[in-house]
Amino acid sequence: MKAISIYVSDRTYSDFKRYARHVDRPVSELIREAMEWYRDSRIQSGMILERMPVSSKPKLKRRWTREEIQEELLG
Repeated sequence: MKAISIYVSDRTYSDFKRYARHVDRPVSELIREAMEWYRDSRIQSGMILERMPVSSKPKLKRRWTREEIQEELLG
């Protein structure tokens, strides 16, 4: 495991400490769990296509002709 130092707001740390006491776990364990959850849900290598952000209007260099689209789709 890699040791790191982070700065968090007093409120965030206080909330984590309170919750850690409630569930009888160390704050460090909760932070590791939170970081792993964030990695798994947001920073996965090889992101799943459904989770990738999409643009409502892609910027095209030029409009494709119908023939170009058919060629691209049908090969």
